Amino acid sequence: HEQDQVDFVDWRKLQISSDSYSEVAPGIVDRYVKDSNDLIFSWEKVFSKQLAQINFEKCKVLLNRSIKGASFRRHYHPEKKVMYCVQGGFVETVTSQSFSAGEHLHLDPFQTHEIRFLQDSLLVITLE
Repeated sequence: HEQDQVDFVDWRKLQISSDSYSEVAPGIVDRYVKDSNDLIFSWEKVFSKQLAQINFEKCKVLLNRSIKGASFRRHYHPEKKVMYCVQGGFVETVTSQSFSAGEHLHLDPFQTHEIRFLQDSLLVITLE
């Protein structure tokens, strides 16, 4: 049964650069940022307020752009993860919780989750 399949995602092995966006799933692209000023495109200024609140010594930080209808299969990883919705919206399908701009999702280490994007979205993702 497909709903019972869960993937392990090891963020250390994913090829995500800091100077460009990498597709991590169809319609979902991420890039690592090193500090709150690590913005390479003018449109990324939308992330500034959220980035200013993050401790970069404690977390890996990803900027995420996702298109409406994209999804990230059911998975888990060993890190604590927080997904801050800057624009757009998504649903976490395991719990059926919806999130929109200004809201965030906290995920514990090894917590199974699946994300579906309800509209074109911009997120800041932190991994501890």
